[in-house]
Amino acid sequence: MARGSLHRDIGAALRRQFAHNLRHFRRKRGMTQHDLASAAGVGRTFVSQVERGHFSVTLETIGAFSAALGISPAALMVPPAVDQRFSTVPA
Repeated sequence: MARGSLHRDIGAALRRQFAHNLRHFRRKRGMTQHDLASAAGVGRTFVSQVERGHFSVTLETIGAFSAALGISPAALMVPPAVDQRFSTVPA
């Protein structure tokens, strides 16, 4: 496998995991896409596109989403069952 192909595969896997986690935590908190978008300062259609894995996000957007959800930014990057230490923001 070519190095560029490997990087694209890893990036795609991270984007899918992020999309899954974003939707998971949003639903867990009983938020609509509109609620999350308002709290994070982004558009609802952007949230929809991110949750479907169509868009990559910046570190600033990861921070906005995690703050709006009350979770650590790391929680959006790892499989939920891997480490629950990342599921909340430390006090």
